[in-house]
Amino acid sequence: MAKRICLHIGAHKCASTMIQANCLKNINRIHHDLGLRYIKSEQRGNSFYTLFLQIASRLFDFNDEKLFDDRIKKARENFNTIIKKYRDDKIFISWEGFLGHCGMHKYGSLYPYTKYYFKALKEITKDHDVKIILVIRRQDEFVESCYLQQIKECQILTFSDYMKAIDIKNLSWLTIVNQIEQWVGRDNILIHPFEEIKKGSRRFLDTILSFASGKDSSNLDINIIDGANPSISGKGVELALKIYPLANDHKEMKIISRFLFNHLSSVHFGKARLMSEPQKKAIIKHCEADNKKLSCIYKLDLSHYTQTTPKTT
Repeated sequence: MAKRICLHIGAHKCASTMIQANCLKNINRIHHDLGLRYIKSEQRGNSFYTLFLQIASRLFDFNDEKLFDDRIKKARENFNTIIKKYRDDKIFISWEGFLGHCGMHKYGSLYPYTKYYFKALKEITKDHDVKIILVIRRQDEFVESCYLQQIKECQILTFSDYMKAIDIKNLSWLTIVNQIEQWVGRDNILIHPFEEIKKGSRRFLDTILSFASGKDSSNLDINIIDGANPSISGKGVELALKIYPLANDHKEMKIISRFLFNHLSSVHFGKARLMSEPQKKAIIKHCEADNKKLSCIYKLDLSHYTQTTPKTT
């Protein structure tokens, strides 16, 4: 029987951890009141999720149609096994891995393999009513935040070298949204600006849950977890780049990373500001036209996407 499948596909560094942590914490209440079954993503030994990890790491030739189709078939079988465990008509899965990973210096642009991800997802979920949630973020802020994630993942990479590897002319959210539209149609997409979280985590989460369930979640009696994934401060980045090379192995680097993100987080020492004003302005300029189109099509307030400093509310 066809189910309503809502996939929150990211993007990275756009409150995904907050969404996932709160859905998991309040999983029973969300299920009881909204009839929405949240399924936590489990990547290990799971061919459904593994397929997207393999695409992200380019572990096989996407242009080999037979090979790709075979892997999609296995992933589809695994996906159907997962959702058949639940009798619920409405399923919610949140995972940024449906877009790729946030190592933008490896990609050189904004999620260049989405057509392969969406081809796979379309085939895997073809028997169901699919809804897609994409949380977007102003591109300069997004690029900088993805760099900080590389530091968290123990990459020894300067911000300068990271930026040199990225083509700032290829950072359009509209390109990705157009691909999603071709798959599920405009009425089945929620585009939600990350910056809306400044109005409150509960309000932000309500928008997500209401779209996923098709019901108003504003009266849902749940406990909200804030600050689920704090970033690192500029001082923390500076120390990481000095200390990581001294570690004996990756395990030691992870210990160092956890210490720095816990004790030198942006919560206590302020957000790392690594991008220069000229870099910010250049990115905003290149993205401005597509951001305006996206704002018009989806009736979004993206006026702050044309300003160097985001609005505060």
